[in-house]
Amino acid sequence: MTQIFQTNFAAGEIAPSVQGREDIAKYASGARRIHNMLVDFHGGVFNRSGFGFVKQVKAAADGPSGSGARVRLIPFQFNTLQTYILEFGDRYMRVFKDGGIVLEPAIAVTGAGNGDPLLVSAAGHGYSDGDEVFVADLIGMDELNSRFFTIANVTLNSFELVGADGTLLGIYGGGGTVSRVFVMALPYRADELALLKFVQSADTMFFVHQDHPPATLTRTDHHVWQYAESRFAPSIDFPTGVTAAKALAGTDTFRYRVTAVKGETLEESLPGLEIPSTIATVTNTDPVRVTSAGPLLVREGEEVHIENVTGMTQINGRRFRAANVNVASNIFDLEGEDGTGYPAGIGGDLARSFAAEIDATLESANPITLNWNPPTGLLPGEAVDHYVVYREDNGIFGLIGTTEKTSYTDANILTVLGDTPPKARNPFRAQGKFPGAVGLHEQRAVYGNSFDEPQKTFMSQSADFRNFSVSQPTKDDDAVTFSIFSRAVNEVRHYVSLGELLILTSGGVWRISGDKGVITPASIDRKPQTFEGASHIPPILTGNVVLYVEEGTDTVRDLGFDLQSNGFTGNDLTQLAPHIFERAGIVDWAYAKNPSRIVWVVLDNGNLATLTFVREQNVFAWATASTDGAVESIATIREGREDIVYAVIKRRINGTERRYIERLRERRFAAVEDAFIVDSGLSYNNPIDIATVTGTPGVVTVETKIPHGMIDGDPVDLDAIRSGRVGPGETDPTPLLNGKRFVVGDAALTSFTLRDRNGGASIDGAGLVPVLPGGVVRLPVDTLHGFGHLEGETVAILADGKVMPPQTVTDGKITVGTLASRIHAGLAYTAELETLPPSMEGAWGLPKSVNTVWLRLEANRGLFVGRRGDDPNATLSPVERRSTEPWDRPVEMVTGLRKVNINSGWDADEGVVIRQTDPVPAKILGAIARVDVGR
Repeated sequence: MTQIFQTNFAAGEIAPSVQGREDIAKYASGARRIHNMLVDFHGGVFNRSGFGFVKQVKAAADGPSGSGARVRLIPFQFNTLQTYILEFGDRYMRVFKDGGIVLEPAIAVTGAGNGDPLLVSAAGHGYSDGDEVFVADLIGMDELNSRFFTIANVTLNSFELVGADGTLLGIYGGGGTVSRVFVMALPYRADELALLKFVQSADTMFFVHQDHPPATLTRTDHHVWQYAESRFAPSIDFPTGVTAAKALAGTDTFRYRVTAVKGETLEESLPGLEIPSTIATVTNTDPVRVTSAGPLLVREGEEVHIENVTGMTQINGRRFRAANVNVASNIFDLEGEDGTGYPAGIGGDLARSFAAEIDATLESANPITLNWNPPTGLLPGEAVDHYVVYREDNGIFGLIGTTEKTSYTDANILTVLGDTPPKARNPFRAQGKFPGAVGLHEQRAVYGNSFDEPQKTFMSQSADFRNFSVSQPTKDDDAVTFSIFSRAVNEVRHYVSLGELLILTSGGVWRISGDKGVITPASIDRKPQTFEGASHIPPILTGNVVLYVEEGTDTVRDLGFDLQSNGFTGNDLTQLAPHIFERAGIVDWAYAKNPSRIVWVVLDNGNLATLTFVREQNVFAWATASTDGAVESIATIREGREDIVYAVIKRRINGTERRYIERLRERRFAAVEDAFIVDSGLSYNNPIDIATVTGTPGVVTVETKIPHGMIDGDPVDLDAIRSGRVGPGETDPTPLLNGKRFVVGDAALTSFTLRDRNGGASIDGAGLVPVLPGGVVRLPVDTLHGFGHLEGETVAILADGKVMPPQTVTDGKITVGTLASRIHAGLAYTAELETLPPSMEGAWGLPKSVNTVWLRLEANRGLFVGRRGDDPNATLSPVERRSTEPWDRPVEMVTGLRKVNINSGWDADEGVVIRQTDPVPAKILGAIARVDVGR
């Protein structure tokens, strides 16, 4: 007999094609199969927590009832407290926070009828047909409370709740509110969401897609969001009303430009404008042609600003270079602007980008004096640091001085032609130029991969993500433009800031740096790092390493800086588990760093793969997972102490296809009663905080912090009560009260006494030690409502830590089978670990038999163990359970070594299966198998 020790499973699943490599170190810590279990980076495996039901996706106007169109989840995190999951659907966005959907502020209900459908009165509600509302606190109509309804037949002060039959309800007794689900319109179709790229800075998220102008999404409150196309211009407006006064008449023409410099950031505005004429018409040609309503004062190549055009609004608020100027016909073209897709325009203002022009004699004794007004649109707290004045010299505007005042005197000051004003620039002005990749690096926004220029990158001015202005000659903080020149046209897919700028293209990864590590227009160094290109799936940044999916192969690679090679290198992280991706490609993924450092990967067959990744410990362990449905999108966000996984799951419920947003529950829990190991599930757990517990002869009184809502005779459970130090002759109330069920007596608004649940006698509180602050009471129930999303399905149930018989959802409710105050119910799933064939020298091909397995466990319930391939209902053996718990308490979780005798058999490829089918926790740290070898 030989003992095979497996101290951990840190290598994860090992593919069949690799199982002949018993010589590699990771074989000893691998497994043949890890399904619905996760690899802990310390080496153990544990069954995943379940997906709790959150909300059905918004119904598509042209889709099957209840199914909705395909959606994508996007995380938005301002700080550790203000975190959201955004549901991007077909031209809309909804918001989720802390496991619930975000609502608009509540509106008071003033009436509710008893018709079918039920009519709700709410003065000036502002809602529309098809909106979804949440109903709360209606008196006399409890069946409607805490439910969502679609509304119809909206009037100014009323609307109907679709599906609510008021004839079956009681009479409305007053009060109550309705809150509309927050929904915001977006321009993106469902089939465009996969290629939507984004990056976030503070409360602003930047979005790009090759078929849409770049845009921003900003948040100012949970329900206050704004989406807008990006305006690429300095954040400070230019000075207005610039005038020039001469001391001496003359025939020389002098032209000036004046800019404002923003306080703190020292960002420079575009030059002020002079409005010489108005616009008559604008034609939708390529290029756009403008006809002036009066004498045309625009010169060839001059920068002009267009405003207030009716019809062709796409050109409003922008600056262009004038081309093909025809003064006689009062026409000119907007250089590079293709207007064939625009409507024709009429009217508007035409301005030149210099602020003042004057014919005069300029000399030190006869200066020209400029005056102007400060920029408009300064926000509270913003200020102008100073102004910069430029004068034209041989067609170039050069610096002549700065001032903190709103006036300047030019006494024929020398022009510095090496310092010129910024020029307006929007590289993304039209279809074909919209970028398909976006990032942030060195306080610059980074855009690239337009349809016309897939290899070109544009970086904004330093410290201003919207400003792509440039000067001539260039300045270090000007916008930067460069291209990657490779043998093939490999489009830019992603930008990653990792000390230096990494550009992930379809054909490789490039490292971009500058002089002394700073990128400037005059200092750009491009170096290829690897020629394994990246797919469109966004890369994951963890520590100082990038994870990305290789283009066309579904290979996951890491990329980090290597001191020896002085460059970025990486590895194929799927080399030990290629079987997971042989018939299923990667469509989405998300990283949950805390607590288990796991990458959740969505496959195109609807299943999941997980990667536990800790590069410094050489841990990259794969496992698989599935649910009764198909996972389509996934995202993670920090909520409290953990990174929480949200998923879009398409399920077939009672024969109908539906898409649900579900949230993977936290895996940390103190007691088995809190374990959530079901999918699409819901929980019942409504603890009420205790203010005090007092014991006097013949009675124990409980005081709650809020009204408890219970009446005499209700059952009640107590938990988490702590006591002070117990002295001689005193009684510790902790074992008397915690985990016990009583009956409510003498119920008042915030207090009640405890009675024995069997005979109803009062509990004697004589001699009880005073209870410390803390503790909760719960009202147990035996029926749960709210399961309409699983109508007709069979659900598993864990009630107060006890596994109950499965039940079928009927009319949105289930019967638990017992009174319980902590209940979790949902779709069941099986977790399974299967070991590799024993690694034994000289034993290949020989029959082997495993008859005993020792398991090192942590917090386990309900495991079964057997030979590989055995029928779990027939031959798997249960892990021994303790037998010391009180009869009315749940079976405690097992920690430590447990021996399991299993049905033996003979197989040349023998292995051990460890399976969990109940909705309770399981964690396996290691295993020892006793193996007999035949001849």
